Amino acid sequence: MSEVAKLERQKEDTKKAIEVRDAILRLIENKDYKFVVDQLFCTEECARYVHTSGNPNLDAVSQKDALNIAQSAGHYRRFISAHIQMGNAAENSIADLEDALVEARAEEA
Repeated sequence: MSEVAKLERQKEDTKKAIEVRDAILRLIENKDYKFVVDQLFCTEECARYVHTSGNPNLDAVSQKDALNIAQSAGHYRRFISAHIQMGNAAENSIADLEDALVEARAEEA
């Protein structure tokens, strides 16, 4: 694969990271998202599962399952945060990538 092709592919991946970040930012500002995902699931439901995981009347498997469900909010929020950070980094690198692409095309010609 030529240097130009590699840089073009990297540019497309960079653009996709920015698109994903932008979609996430639009999504998390939506009032229904804030209510259903943030409040009902990540806060209330996961808190209920944390309490359930400590119930001594449950068997070990049920306690572990409850704790795993409760932890899903943290995993989800890390996923969202990571994609926002990757999109920010991609946006910051796009100009340098375009410059490198111009240079590589000139060398290839």
